[in-house]
Amino acid sequence: MKYSFGDDFENFTRTLTVTKDSNRYTPDDGSEDRAFRKATWGIAGRFSASGEWPERGSHTSG
Repeated sequence: MKYSFGDDFENFTRTLTVTKDSNRYTPDDGSEDRAFRKATWGIAGRFSASGEWPERGSHTSG
């Protein structure tokens, strides 16, 4: 599953791929930086809380 993420909620500029079977998160641009980690935490948190994968990407700041 692919998610878009970034600092601008109106225009996510990056994507990541989640392998649901293994809960593995991979940045499509190869950069495992702070923005990527924050996006994965947000997606994982929403999945943990609801048991369902979020439909949209994740907004990060900083």
